[in-house]
Amino acid sequence: LDAATGAIVSCTPSNRSASIPIPFDIAGADRTVLSTGLAGFGSRPALELFAPSSPLCSDTLIWETSSATWIDDGDALIELGEFDVIGGWNHQPVIIETPTGDTLMYIGEMPTFPGALADEPYVSLWLVDLSRTPAPDNATGFIVQRFIGCGSSPSLAGRNLYSTGAAGLHAFGPPPSVLDVDGDFTDSIDDLYEWELGNGIGGRLDVDRSLVVDLQDQQALRTGLRSDELADMLP
Repeated sequence: LDAATGAIVSCTPSNRSASIPIPFDIAGADRTVLSTGLAGFGSRPALELFAPSSPLCSDTLIWETSSATWIDDGDALIELGEFDVIGGWNHQPVIIETPTGDTLMYIGEMPTFPGALADEPYVSLWLVDLSRTPAPDNATGFIVQRFIGCGSSPSLAGRNLYSTGAAGLHAFGPPPSVLDVDGDFTDSIDDLYEWELGNGIGGRLDVDRSLVVDLQDQQALRTGLRSDELADMLP
């Protein structure tokens, strides 16, 4: 739709979905992705990629993951176990752009085991490269990573990613700073106090990662905590 007028700009048939389509561009080309489908009822879980075209209501389906990753067992039927289960009708993925310009997506795998309900937690989280085309056995490198254990609609907060699974909430992010002795996710004088008291958690007293806790760790901690002092004093 045209947001200003409500007029239909383009449209296309899609797999079943209650998800929100995500527009983006790759190398200046407009694209839209949609998480779709469920296991059964004439549908399959899949991520679909569309490109706008004319005339009206003739957008082009470029690929969808269930058929693109399908490896037939010989009966010419696309069945569970023969393709990568990526996305689902009630899933909302997120797109990120890396500092190197790559367009990646975090998207979950819906449960497809016998008796699984549509509202059960997703079972794995995929990171896929939207500049590549999905293929059997990941021949194109479309799948960058996969984590098993969570995958329900992910959410980004700062540099962290959150998703839920059967075991609860999962958090992903950069490794903690070596200066964060007290484990509060900040580097401050409190870390030095805790080091002096020997209260570092999870082996964090070994600041210089030498496998020995000694005064070299104290010096490394002091140096790290004071590294911004000069910059802070400058106008």
